[in-house]
Amino acid sequence: MKKIIFVVLISFINVFAFGYDIKITQEQLQENLEKRFPFTKEKFLTTTTLLNPKIELKEGSEKIFINSEVEFKAPQNITFNAYVGLSGEIYYENEKKEFYIKDLKVEELVTDKIHSKFENNIKATIDAILPVIFNNYPVYKLKPSDFLVIAFLKDIKVKDNQLIITLGQ
Repeated sequence: MKKIIFVVLISFINVFAFGYDIKITQEQLQENLEKRFPFTKEKFLTTTTLLNPKIELKEGSEKIFINSEVEFKAPQNITFNAYVGLSGEIYYENEKKEFYIKDLKVEELVTDKIHSKFENNIKATIDAILPVIFNNYPVYKLKPSDFLVIAFLKDIKVKDNQLIITLGQ
């Protein structure tokens, strides 16, 4: 028992002194993101579906980027498609030991068959859906083996197509 306590104590000292990185690849984030898509929301006689999301980590950026197809259906068989580029920030929910994307914004919107004067309405519709999708579902859950040291979250950054979570002092 003393040996186990000693090993745990040494592990804590190493984390405090040197830091510890958890690396989450773009592929791992993509896999978790795909689990909740396609996502459909009905509002005011229209149906909006986000599908085929692609997550992108950009070197030197603190943000996470998501590109997705959007399908809109309205009464009288009116249907059109769009492409949306989103950006948001990663945040950690300590109690749940999970990472979420917050403050998502529509950065790019490309539509077909629709006049540009409706773009603000389309963006507003998409903006209304984003919190439902991303505030309730994590993009990553820590492994139980990481729980011991996660109390010391130091930094989150993107490097080499990975989300680097640094633990330490």
